[in-house]
Amino acid sequence: MTKYLVWRPEYGQEPEDGTVVDAYDANAAACKWAERYDAEGADYLIVRGSDATVKVRAVNKPADEWEMIVSGESVPSYRARVRIPLPPSVAPQLSGNPGGLSDEDAADCGLLSELRNGA
Repeated sequence: MTKYLVWRPEYGQEPEDGTVVDAYDANAAACKWAERYDAEGADYLIVRGSDATVKVRAVNKPADEWEMIVSGESVPSYRARVRIPLPPSVAPQLSGNPGGLSDEDAADCGLLSELRNGA
């Protein structure tokens, strides 16, 4: 990996104000910078559609400099899990539980194993 210096001239930054980022190329450095910038600001302006113009150069090659426009997008994240139906003999015991948990939630919380073990 190479160390790249990334700064944002449109915000009045000069190379001295830049952030050093380890990356495989200038494009990856700009993207890593954007990820950090958005997370530190907590407003996620780039992800919400405000492109950022940055300058990028390798720390060991100051003559090679690129101006890049960085954009981003929010990506939905989903998860799934297998639903395991409870045996009819256990279901009545859970329906009266004080927390009002569904069968799946009770199984997730380990209550099913406790019931099966006689707890």
